Amino acid sequence: MKLYKATTMFVLSLLVPVMLSGCGGGSETSSTESPVAAKPDDAKPEDAKAEGTVEIIDKAGLQLTVPKGWEFSTSHEEKIISIDHPDGSGLSIVVPNIKETKGSKEMLASLGDNRKEEYKNYEQGEVETETINGMEYTFFTATGNTKESSLPTVIKSGYIEGPKLVVTTIIMPKDQAEADAPIIDEILQSLEKIE
Repeated sequence: MKLYKATTMFVLSLLVPVMLSGCGGGSETSSTESPVAAKPDDAKPEDAKAEGTVEIIDKAGLQLTVPKGWEFSTSHEEKIISIDHPDGSGLSIVVPNIKETKGSKEMLASLGDNRKEEYKNYEQGEVETETINGMEYTFFTATGNTKESSLPTVIKSGYIEGPKLVVTTIIMPKDQAEADAPIIDEILQSLEKIE
């Protein structure tokens, strides 16, 4: 499922030059293991938050919980955070150099336009808003088939107005979406401001 990681990285490569101008700094991401016992065979996706690793994203002023079995990594001096599952599903969080959300809705529209170029049979839903731990999350969900391999894919792009604005991209193989969407939602719901 390296295709999904490649697609995510392609999308991020379109965003990085615009959003990361002037980034700098050293390693500022840390981990703390959760003291919860191993997952029982009948555990539900909502149990993932209690059994993962708490990751601190200093550049965003946020922390989140990464479930066991998912890989957490950073790049571009901690400005791009990737949380990937071996089945090809993944969540990317980008910390852009944007001070306000004024241009965020335009950026979200631009993400949708870029997706139309990347996917065949692309269908995008309406923009939605919800609240995650007191932070506004604006996003759209879309489906399409990758141009390279025609694999059916679910895409969710948006931004979260936290201590700093962060851009989110979720890409899941459609056949894994039913299993992985609740877990990715738990990851998003675990986002909290660092006190």
